[in-house]
Amino acid sequence: MKGIDFSKLSTFINELLILKILLFTKRSDISKINYLLSIKGVTELSYHNVYKILLVLVEKGLVVNNEGSYELTTEGKEKIKELEERFNKIKYILLEENWEVSSNKNESVSDEVLNLLQNVISVKIIPYTTKVLCEDDDKFFLETVCNRGYYDFEGRGLGKGDFKNTVVMFVNSNYAFFVGKIDRYIDDGQKKRIYFVDGKVFKFNIGISAKDISNALGYDFRFIRNKQTFSSPEDINNLIDLIKKHL
Repeated sequence: MKGIDFSKLSTFINELLILKILLFTKRSDISKINYLLSIKGVTELSYHNVYKILLVLVEKGLVVNNEGSYELTTEGKEKIKELEERFNKIKYILLEENWEVSSNKNESVSDEVLNLLQNVISVKIIPYTTKVLCEDDDKFFLETVCNRGYYDFEGRGLGKGDFKNTVVMFVNSNYAFFVGKIDRYIDDGQKKRIYFVDGKVFKFNIGISAKDISNALGYDFRFIRNKQTFSSPEDINNLIDLIKKHL
């Protein structure tokens, strides 16, 4: 499955396991977590292993340590959804019995992606929050937005201009999950609206992290609350290559 790094499979499953325990136990110390693992039959993770995993999760901002008692942050709860989605994809691969490749492969998606990534003049990263959405992310972007063909900003928009041929990546919880290409942009004082090429927004197979972008650009990058723009030809090419790998 494209976008899955099997060399890191054990690490992310261990992190998901600890996050799920904290989701259901609210607050737990290492001893309690270790005990819960043992009664569930998980014997490979020692007390020291659990401690190291918790240190990493705290560093990532997914867990907080309150005097030796650990609990999930809001980002941690959101991260569980992403890790579960990845886990389900991996589980599907492992249980898949049919590895035959159809000779009638539909190339329409590839054509759409190629169209998305041609003649790009800039790449913008746009943060969004689930609080603004009245439905889950997938339904909002892949159904509501795609059916009507546009995205409305709740607050500040993109500024002046139509931003035609600008690729936008939508970011939430430190990952870019959705991408589209601007056909035109309208700011008439009442609405700030992106119309997408072919009315389409695509979802990445695996979300793009700040680290992924740093590796692609060759310099340090971090997501911020404001919109971020890349307009140099080198940055655009590097980001387009990254997007291709995740679509």
